[in-house]
Amino acid sequence: MHNYGSAISVMAAEALAIKLGLSLASSLSLSSFQLESDSLVLISTLSNSLSIVDWTAARSIAWIRENLKLFQQVNWRWASRKANEAADWVASLALRRVCPIDWFSNPPTSLMRILLFDAVSPPP
Repeated sequence: MHNYGSAISVMAAEALAIKLGLSLASSLSLSSFQLESDSLVLISTLSNSLSIVDWTAARSIAWIRENLKLFQQVNWRWASRKANEAADWVASLALRRVCPIDWFSNPPTSLMRILLFDAVSPPP
């Protein structure tokens, strides 16, 4: 089992999240999809192959760049932290191993509030 809670930096943790997203996309046999992150620096780094890479995330970024070749098209999109609040909620509870198994089909009240606010708020 992997220990995903011990990244050396925020950039390394964000890159690990992208790696997990690409692994999921591969397991679902997706060829084209949009990948969102609230890390503008990481999205910029991945969008420009000539950009300087944060050393703490260099191995993950190299893995991401190599594995992007498996997909026909990946669109990178930056999402503000506020727009990413529901994902942060799920990740936080999952990290503490207290996320309900049926959170997707039966969201807890605290997540419902976030989702309802997202539904009525204008995009960032």
